[in-house]
Amino acid sequence: AMTAILTAAPVTPSTPHAPVESWTVNLASGLRLQVPPSLRCLTTYVLLEQETWFEPEMSLLPLVLEPGMHALDIGANHGIYALEIARCTGSGHVWAFEPTSEPLQRLRASVTANGLGDRITVVGAGLADADGEASFALQDNSELNSRGGTGSRRETVRLLALDGYLAAHAPGQVIDFVKLDAEGEEVNVLAGGQRFFAQQSPVVMFEFKHGASQNTPLLAAWQALGYDLFRWSAELRLLLPFDSATSELDFALTLLAIRPARQQHLAQRGLLV
Repeated sequence: AMTAILTAAPVTPSTPHAPVESWTVNLASGLRLQVPPSLRCLTTYVLLEQETWFEPEMSLLPLVLEPGMHALDIGANHGIYALEIARCTGSGHVWAFEPTSEPLQRLRASVTANGLGDRITVVGAGLADADGEASFALQDNSELNSRGGTGSRRETVRLLALDGYLAAHAPGQVIDFVKLDAEGEEVNVLAGGQRFFAQQSPVVMFEFKHGASQNTPLLAAWQALGYDLFRWSAELRLLLPFDSATSELDFALTLLAIRPARQQHLAQRGLLV
């Protein structure tokens, strides 16, 4: 049954931008998410129909995340992953990065509505290879907002390098999980986080395809950092080795980068082949 509260309530702005209207959707997990008030929006339509996000990797989160783990959500959009990660980790902390204003307002409102303000730090910025600013193209579906996109609707956003942000705001924290969806900018995110990814060994769930485009340089970047690549089989409930030389490229949307030490731990828990 659809359990959305279909009242268009304005979200109090935490940025200089005008308030945005939102619907509140009650998810099957018990979380409440602020979404755009239109069925033409992918997030709204999917969550109303399924009461969860459609990507099969959602079923991986409760299995791979453990109580107390800390995580990064890079490209948080409206916050479905950030909220779910916080729910699964119990006492862990999540740093959620979202650069564009409308999803950022809804993300902050959702964090407050779920009482997770002490466990999710919302950062109004995108990650890149250096601090600065960039012009983002805005799309009707905010999941596609990007630095390299096209269109007349644009917004200037703040950019941060991950290494500098963590040194200033989370020094000494061990990060166990990263969700990375930067709409084609993932290699730049890694460039700005070289120290973090060299020194720590989080499980990284990243988007490999953007439409029909395959981000093959990103695969090489992970392998250069000592990570092996896997895909999640929701049917088998297993992480399987990913072979980029086979037809797996045709259907791979989201992949996981995991270092050998973390692989061993997941294999002992029966989650990885």
